Amino acid sequence: MSKEALVIDAGIEEESLAGLESLTVLPPLSEKQGQCLKFILEFFNEHRYYPTQREVVAAMGIKSSTAESYLEPLRRKGYLARKVKRKRRNIRVTSKARQKLALENIEGKRHSAV
Repeated sequence: MSKEALVIDAGIEEESLAGLESLTVLPPLSEKQGQCLKFILEFFNEHRYYPTQREVVAAMGIKSSTAESYLEPLRRKGYLARKVKRKRRNIRVTSKARQKLALENIEGKRHSAV
């Protein structure tokens, strides 16, 4: 079905759909990925620098080999970036991750309905 047909079927004016092309779909997070991302962001907010992979391992109570199974999918989804030239503290939270955490209310912020 074409965009025009959807607009007619839904009774939506085409002008109201104009901005939808710029919306970004954020990939879903598993529960553990969300916890990992939340820890990294909270760590940064508290210390003003990012955790090492060892600190992520300690906080999550997992093995170091398991940490990569959380971090790599987050990087592939665009929620984490890594500084290649740095060996330590090379994990970075992206703006996409902050947006996802805010949307899912994982950061602990409460959104009030106005």
